[in-house]
Amino acid sequence: MSMPRLVVSGLSGGAGKTTVSLGLIRAFTRQNIQVHPFKKGPDYIDTAWLAMAAHGKASTLDPFFCDAEGLRRHFFSRSAGADLAVIEGNRGLFDGRDLAGSASTAEVARHLDAPVLLVVDITKMTRTAAALVAGCKNFPGGERIAGVILNRAGTARHAALAKRAVEELAGVPVFGVLPRLDAPPICERRAGLVTVGMDDAADKTLDGIADVICDHTDLEAILSVTRDVAVHDLDGLLEPVIFPVPSVRIGVVRDGALWQYYDENLEALRMAGAELVFVSLLDGGPWPDIDGLYLGGGDLSPHAAALAADTGRQAAVRALVEAGMPVYAEHSGYFYCGRTFTSGGVSHAMAGIFPVTAAVTEKPARLGYMEAVVTRDTPFFPANFRCKGHEYHYANLAVDGSGNAALRKKAGGGAIDVPDGLVYKSAFGSSMQIFAPAVPEWAPGFVRAAKAWRSGGGS
Repeated sequence: MSMPRLVVSGLSGGAGKTTVSLGLIRAFTRQNIQVHPFKKGPDYIDTAWLAMAAHGKASTLDPFFCDAEGLRRHFFSRSAGADLAVIEGNRGLFDGRDLAGSASTAEVARHLDAPVLLVVDITKMTRTAAALVAGCKNFPGGERIAGVILNRAGTARHAALAKRAVEELAGVPVFGVLPRLDAPPICERRAGLVTVGMDDAADKTLDGIADVICDHTDLEAILSVTRDVAVHDLDGLLEPVIFPVPSVRIGVVRDGALWQYYDENLEALRMAGAELVFVSLLDGGPWPDIDGLYLGGGDLSPHAAALAADTGRQAAVRALVEAGMPVYAEHSGYFYCGRTFTSGGVSHAMAGIFPVTAAVTEKPARLGYMEAVVTRDTPFFPANFRCKGHEYHYANLAVDGSGNAALRKKAGGGAIDVPDGLVYKSAFGSSMQIFAPAVPEWAPGFVRAAKAWRSGGGS
């Protein structure tokens, strides 16, 4: 199977690869090229922007979550039917979990046999840019660098000098030189870009980025590179996506407070036999009948007072848990199900399902990949099951006692002492967020638990 593809990476975070990725995707989309975007690494916000740039869906790729074969299967399955796949990397091209660069953007490019477009910030440099590009090109994995986009040129002379240096001294084609912009095209917050819903002019912003890309890059040359890729034999590996007739209804909280969901997670629930019903903690309206509840990640801080004030909604969620409904709460959804959430020095009472308190911090309290072992049977995972996930949150957590914890977690620095995977009746709460393709048992387990609750007269 052949799919034109391109990995967009940088020398470091902040080089401009997201801007370039968004601009390329929107520019190609305006040419009626159907693009399927991917984001390397755990990232909800960038993925949402990439999807909007393509007027479609975007997916996640990460070798931490999938082995090489699984990564390729996921890539080709998700991009099926598209004309082009654009994969935005994260951090620097070779940066991974360890000295070997495992789970790096370069590893993704290697597994997919994908050409790499390297974005280089040339602020206050010309010839040095050639040295940086040459070093990357000759570093293990750098042979896939097919071209460069230089970013933040101060003047036309600066752009011309840097372009000539890279092409003549590093021997790598420069497909474009972007000017230094007076302001970033997309504002950022502490967790990265603002979410799509936070930017009222998001579509106009994306068109503006695409205009810059069209004016300053050679789109045809970039397209030519994407087509010069290997053909993969995936016979027997790709299965058609079939959504069965739903047997249960699972509520998914999606609003201004909780909105972080991988499209792959939602699709996994549908494939397991669930109809998804989107509900809100913030609108005050009644919820339809559901057989399970999924509370994902997000940011409670801007809405903490409103969430605390709506004691009726908290009581309704508690009643579902007390009735035995399966409830899966991760990240901010888990914090909502805790006792208190403290932000800006003010403590807000939450739903009180789990004996956990969360207090917002200035810097990330937990950041990175996680591995965990399930220590006993739960409604969602069997005992001794090993799962992978990630954490990125600005909150110190405290658990009263063990909290009936069912997860033993390990991060890059070793074991984590704070109990996690708290279980109360059929509710499960964790600060770790999961990616369904890496935890294939999760969605079927969720649907089975919802069926059991429904058949027991719960709904």
